[in-house]
Amino acid sequence: MYQKNMDDLTYTFRGCIPKGSGVCAADFVPNDNPIATNAIGEECGGKDVVPTSALLGIDPLNAYDLTDWDHNDDGSGDGVIIAADENQEWMLKWWWENYSKENAFPVTFFDLGMSKSARLWCGSKGDVIPFAFPDGWIKPREAITSDEIEEWEKKYQGDLWEGRTQWFCKPYVLLRSPYVRTVWMDLDCEVRSSIAELFDYCNEGDGFSILKLSLENLDLFSAGVVVSKRLSPVTKKWAENIYHENHKHFGDENVLIETLNKEKFKITPYPLIYNWPTIIPQSCKTVIRHHIGGYGKTKILGGLSVV
Repeated sequence: MYQKNMDDLTYTFRGCIPKGSGVCAADFVPNDNPIATNAIGEECGGKDVVPTSALLGIDPLNAYDLTDWDHNDDGSGDGVIIAADENQEWMLKWWWENYSKENAFPVTFFDLGMSKSARLWCGSKGDVIPFAFPDGWIKPREAITSDEIEEWEKKYQGDLWEGRTQWFCKPYVLLRSPYVRTVWMDLDCEVRSSIAELFDYCNEGDGFSILKLSLENLDLFSAGVVVSKRLSPVTKKWAENIYHENHKHFGDENVLIETLNKEKFKITPYPLIYNWPTIIPQSCKTVIRHHIGGYGKTKILGGLSVV
């Protein structure tokens, strides 16, 4: 049976944890055997060392700074950010293999509670930044009305209350992106070709782009892929509203939609090819296929190579 924990995937760490404050991740290499273990090898020598603080443990961020851009960093170029915890990290290798076939934009991985082996693997591909909400930031079940509890628990069959602490992280990690123009992707997004033109959709207006589908009397939004320019007021307001109103909303996307409707920001929606749900018949022009829901995850599992 396929296991979703990264420790049960296929990674061998051929390096060491040297004396001092670093972990060597240069030789953390994928293995084709899903039953592989983590082996410790020779000394790292002159190889790159990833600081232990970036790989081990998660330090809650200062609450005052959490809803604002990181003004200590002006950002650089274009890049992609993704995030995972132990429940999601089984998709990391699958995501990377698809993304890296046609793209070379740098990737920053936000650690929401990954296993040690997953952090090490991510560190071999890009920068790893730990993230966790301060205690009480996302309201627990006890702070939600009974009607909403009933509705939300019917809507989501997994651990809703643990899931909410991950879903709401999206604008906060965008605020900490090291790039001038950032693409966020949910980990269940299958990148099928170059995303170079996607970054351009945040150049106009308030520097923010998501998918918007306009039906007869209804606009549908999807934040599975988000494009944000550094200092976009949309991203900041989204984070602020999550802090104040997450007890009223099922997930981050609900807060974003309300934010866009209230604030009347000027955004440029990107086309469907950059966030195409699996449940809709595919186009040959699809750039990002989004495997949403249980059906989508089944499609991902079916495409994984498991011995």
